Amino acid sequence: MAEFRVPATDDNSVILTNDEASCSKKFAVSLGYWKDPYIKCMCKQSQIRKTPEISRGYFGRVFVIRSLVEQFVKAHSRNCQIVSVGAGYDTLYWNLSASGLSPQKYVEVDFPSVTRIKTTIIHSKEEQLLKALGNDVEVLPSRVGCCSSSYSLLPADLRNLQHLDTQLKLPSVGLDLNVPTLFLAECVLMYMPEKECDSLLSYFSQTFTNSHFISYDVINMSDRFAEVMKSNMGSRRCTLYTDDCSTAQAQRDRFSRNGWATSVVENMESLYQLIDSSERSRVEKIEMLDEVHLLSELMVHYCICLATNTDNLLLSFHNLTTTIGG
Repeated sequence: MAEFRVPATDDNSVILTNDEASCSKKFAVSLGYWKDPYIKCMCKQSQIRKTPEISRGYFGRVFVIRSLVEQFVKAHSRNCQIVSVGAGYDTLYWNLSASGLSPQKYVEVDFPSVTRIKTTIIHSKEEQLLKALGNDVEVLPSRVGCCSSSYSLLPADLRNLQHLDTQLKLPSVGLDLNVPTLFLAECVLMYMPEKECDSLLSYFSQTFTNSHFISYDVINMSDRFAEVMKSNMGSRRCTLYTDDCSTAQAQRDRFSRNGWATSVVENMESLYQLIDSSERSRVEKIEMLDEVHLLSELMVHYCICLATNTDNLLLSFHNLTTTIGG
């Protein structure tokens, strides 16, 4: 009989990181770090206090990504598409809609167990969520997702490209392979082995003719702080695959070998300093940091990578403006 080996990464453990992220955002929003009237719908747990470093780190992540997404939508006058992979309980679609900045198509993809719960949340008592989807919402079989003319929530394992391709090309989803498309992946690629990650990035660059990518990922993974991060996640059965995100050059190489013409990378410590000083001042008055160096350590080990398969890297880190302020 073949020996049974427990996989290094357990899908359910990775899924739990989504639950934790939603509740961390809910807590930060409750303190006024930024506005998000929809996050409370996605996290029903009682309020669990987070450290100021965690809340400020989430603020930086949300502010920068929201700014970049708004850049993309405005540059195309909303005539574009967004595909968020590993979307979890993210609320970006609803916040963009409320701001009049929703693209013509917004698609979210995640494990079926996640999309089933999110579908239930959308169709339960959360009228504000369902209303934003329009009047033509179609629930997928087994309530594992839903589609409307503007929004789709699709169940798929990103490691199974054949199934992912089938889902994205469903007529009810309505994606156009030639329309400018932004792919968004937050804390997704770092949980994928190199071969599977390469296949996913190559699939997107080859399938969609005008593609742009925003990836929020770990970086600088060769020092002592990084070793502790990897050990902590490993103890939770979440392996961080860090060879392709150990440095900025490794991040760029990962995109270039998979059909992306141009890419740039900045760590979150640098990006936080690019946020308007008045906004940073407002946020820094919400809570005093117990350990300033800890926030710096956290931010320098996370980054955002921008990439495109066209000759124009449309997005820029030097135009970070949005209206999410608390």
